[in-house]
Amino acid sequence: MRKLKINFLLLVSPFLFWQCTDEADQLDSFTLSGSAIKGPVVEATVIVYPINEAGERGDVVATTVTDQHGNFKVEVDYMGFVEVVIHEGSYQDEASGQQVSLEMDELRTIIEVEGDENFGITALTTIAAEYINENAASGLSIAIENASKEVADLFGLSGIDINTTIPANLPSITSQNMEMAQIKYGAVQAGLSQLLHNNGYEPEDLLDLMEDFGKDFADGIIDGKNGSEALNFILGITPANAIDGLQNAMESFMNGTQNSSGFTLADMGL
Repeated sequence: MRKLKINFLLLVSPFLFWQCTDEADQLDSFTLSGSAIKGPVVEATVIVYPINEAGERGDVVATTVTDQHGNFKVEVDYMGFVEVVIHEGSYQDEASGQQVSLEMDELRTIIEVEGDENFGITALTTIAAEYINENAASGLSIAIENASKEVADLFGLSGIDINTTIPANLPSITSQNMEMAQIKYGAVQAGLSQLLHNNGYEPEDLLDLMEDFGKDFADGIIDGKNGSEALNFILGITPANAIDGLQNAMESFMNGTQNSSGFTLADMGL
């Protein structure tokens, strides 16, 4: 009887080993979908990188391209923290109406993949990503949560999730069913472009302003420094100047001809 049991195990064990190995090799596949909005960024390259606990990029896990509305969808066999980056492609600047090419400049966001995810990549998520990189040592989950809240608060969007809320493109709203959070978010992004336009800067300079914001806000404070180290900014208009002038710039945009939404700042409570 003992010999029979041993022979039976020898017979079935290769099957059990094959079954377990096969299941282990089958990674879960998740769909990452979203929109790249600074005006819709069309025909942009989307790259998904895993990132480690230090906030450093690993090897590319997936790539795709945005469509004519800035939307994208890509499958990943990965669970954990990722940085989703777009470059190349172009968008229509809200304030001037000019077409802006990203070239190799990046808009990006950092999220945790726990299943299928839907999110936005915007000027504000780009600022938040710099904060997350700087504060990764505190734990990526904490850094992501803090970055979303603090960047939202900085731009007057308290209570709005800047990662999962897709901002409205106010020069060409196509849906009347957008939530007010999307309208507010879109107004802030348009206001940043209007701020540069009002001060004689080119639309492309917004990408430099975002880089300056990222450096300044990496420590959670807009004060011209990173910790105790004074920063050298790319533009003459600093992040502090931009925050101080943003309300007037948003009002200028919302009252101008480029705003097709019909909303005013008063409607939005801003």
